[in-house]
Amino acid sequence: MVVSHSYDLPFGKGKSFAQSGVPAAILGGWQTNALASLYTGRRSTPTAPGGSLNSVGSGKFVDCLSAPVKLGSADGWWDPSTLADPDAANDPPRFGTCGSNVLRGAGLINVDMGIFRKFQPTERFSIKFRGGIFNVSNTPHFANPNSNIASSGFGVINNVANTGREGLDQRVFRMGLRLAF
Repeated sequence: MVVSHSYDLPFGKGKSFAQSGVPAAILGGWQTNALASLYTGRRSTPTAPGGSLNSVGSGKFVDCLSAPVKLGSADGWWDPSTLADPDAANDPPRFGTCGSNVLRGAGLINVDMGIFRKFQPTERFSIKFRGGIFNVSNTPHFANPNSNIASSGFGVINNVANTGREGLDQRVFRMGLRLAF
């Protein structure tokens, strides 16, 4: 879900508060905006090495011993005791019983906010000020955990998710001025 808003602050000429004088000149004309993004975790398929099936370079489904359990820690997102490698039972080589996308990774919550104002000193010139804060809460956005049960790092989160902002995941402040004539 993505929710956004843009709001004109109620100060200045023609607004509810500070309609004239110095307060109107200082407080009037400001606008705010925000963008909140809330995503559930991406789905993932638990896999095991496919060497016993002569499918080197490919993985195979694992056995689901019970419904996968989410632990929710970056050091172990899923409970490995609910999954097993089909080769561990010493059966003939086979694919496991779990289906695809039975695991869900970490969700993502992000809020970006901005404030801006246009100053018009003359009819011909205008100056626009913009300020923005990305990832207001400074919350990490985790990528999916390792889903290979043969790995010692099964369920461990080693990376951050790509949020489409050049890998900038920490809180970032940005300001700018634009002169138009």
